[in-house]
Amino acid sequence: MSAETVAIIGAGLTGCLAGLDLSRRNRRVRLIDARPEPVMEASLWNEGKLHLGYVYAKDAASRTAQRMIEGSLRFGPLIEPWVGRAELSAMTSLPFSYGVPEGSMLTPDQVRAHFAAVAAIGQGHNGWYPGDADPFAWAELTPGDLAATFDPDAVRTAFATSELAIDPHRLAARLREAVQADRNIEFQGDCEVVAARAVGTGYALRYDDGTEETFATVANCTWRDRLRLDATLFDTPDRPWLWRYKTAIHLHNVSGPVPNPATFVLGEYGDFVNFGDGRLYLSWYPACRIGVSRDTAPPDWSAALDDARRSDIFDTTLAELTALMPALRDMDLTAAKTEIEGGIIFNWGNTDIGDPNSETHQRFDVGVRSTGNWHTVDTGKYCLAPLFARELADRIAPQ
Repeated sequence: MSAETVAIIGAGLTGCLAGLDLSRRNRRVRLIDARPEPVMEASLWNEGKLHLGYVYAKDAASRTAQRMIEGSLRFGPLIEPWVGRAELSAMTSLPFSYGVPEGSMLTPDQVRAHFAAVAAIGQGHNGWYPGDADPFAWAELTPGDLAATFDPDAVRTAFATSELAIDPHRLAARLREAVQADRNIEFQGDCEVVAARAVGTGYALRYDDGTEETFATVANCTWRDRLRLDATLFDTPDRPWLWRYKTAIHLHNVSGPVPNPATFVLGEYGDFVNFGDGRLYLSWYPACRIGVSRDTAPPDWSAALDDARRSDIFDTTLAELTALMPALRDMDLTAAKTEIEGGIIFNWGNTDIGDPNSETHQRFDVGVRSTGNWHTVDTGKYCLAPLFARELADRIAPQ
């Protein structure tokens, strides 16, 4: 059976969607993951933003904006077979504003010019974006509207957009249900693939219990293990890369007045997401980033998340975001449930976000790469997962 079954290593958003798509094409799938259930790592703990390119103003050629717009406008249509549009729309956040703090790498004029360029690019793309508004509509906040949410002494200007986020917790739950209900998908959890070797035109996967199994076709959709597994078969890339581990605060059952989501551009700042149902996401990069590595395989940084570290992340993040957004003081956290978790981030280049020339400020050189029947996916950003899952399925089982 294994020779006829497609092995997908990594049951995050990309791996699950690729497996579901292959099942619709009557292919059997083995979905392998080190965690006990699908979608339990980076795809679960990020902010779920359906990027339209606004944050990538340092990519002067707008290649990242092009890529993000393509992915986000196809995000809903590609997921629709398993999560309908109405249900997906119910998972969205309120729309984002973008604040430009004092000390930003960008001037307000640079942000205005970039937003205009993004809107122009967007008009040339077809697709569907959640919400009722034009996804590429944006406007600079009036002084009164700015002061209602932001500290005008700390934030020079801010822009309202129609950009949204999907609640990754709710979407993960629905995809787990879809995977579990699919008779063509066998989920193999609590199983780590430690190495691979070529066997004829197929590949033998060695598991952490010492056993080995051969598959004719393998898709490497892991995140933290992608480079390491590829390196057991091929040379490592001849360009630098950077792993980071970024946590965030995930709040549930928040009451009281809560402002709309906000992202601050551009530098070592943070994000605030209001999903509109008492669930919030808060991050402040200097506090939430707890590790950087340039190794082939990053370490297990989650071990550093003890109670003291979580407490520091919570206090620092809330203080820094509130300094920029005083409106956050009106939130009622009395009954709130708090989770502080995170996931791996990968990007090409060897410098972090504090470097204006860092490759962290772009995400266009991503996607599916194939060597024989071994396929590797660098998803790049959450919003690109459905796009690359479809491309992966097309390569394995063309329609």
